Amino acid sequence: MPFAVPDSRISKHERLVCYYALPRLLNPFTIGLLAAYVVCLLEAVAALIYGLLTQQRIWTLAGAWALGGIIVLGLTAFTLRALLNDWRKRMALARAQNNPISMESLETPDPFLGHLLLCRSSTPGVFAAESACDKETLNYSVETVKPQNHWRIIDGEKGTTFELMAVQPFRKLLFATHLLEIHEGKKKIGSIRLKHRLRGLRTRIDLFHPEARYYEVVDGCIRLQSTLVGRVYSLRGRLYMDLEHSHLNPGLLACFLICW
Repeated sequence: MPFAVPDSRISKHERLVCYYALPRLLNPFTIGLLAAYVVCLLEAVAALIYGLLTQQRIWTLAGAWALGGIIVLGLTAFTLRALLNDWRKRMALARAQNNPISMESLETPDPFLGHLLLCRSSTPGVFAAESACDKETLNYSVETVKPQNHWRIIDGEKGTTFELMAVQPFRKLLFATHLLEIHEGKKKIGSIRLKHRLRGLRTRIDLFHPEARYYEVVDGCIRLQSTLVGRVYSLRGRLYMDLEHSHLNPGLLACFLICW
């Protein structure tokens, strides 16, 4: 039986697509591809410079034409790659919206049993999250103690708080690396390292309490020491964190609310 959800929510079929299908359909930006492109550019530039220095017109023309062609080819290839990924995502989500399913009608176990789904607005500067599942009543908000340096995360249901403090002012800049600390009262319970790269944001979360462990988040995949435990994805202007319930912790919650 089809099930209806408000536009700000996500259906079970869309959730299946975002969690399982899209990571396989989309082609991520690879460092190897960029490296090959840069090598071709450098060879063209080297040919052009050699021709100019030795005053050999053939090398100069060859280098100039090669450089121009490689630039145009690169722009075209990367644009087409982005458009193809966008088209695949739109088609997969359109099929999910046009063919709604009910988990109860399937003869397979619920793939999201034991998961929680948090959502928030993807608008920068809006710090609040709530459960996207009707069975959950989780609500979190953020109080800014000091802009770009100090935040207090509040659990609306339990009334508990913990704090996130940046070692240096937090700004989302390319190739920047940021270190943040998580405190519960006066006790440091973890740290977060954010690295902004061409492929996107890489996150490492180290927790010290109650036991030492670390999480890494790359390309929307949340892994506990190489084991996949959840994903982060966006849909209709909202950011979602689909996570095994047992792995919800201050580090992932702080990243979801503030850093991503």
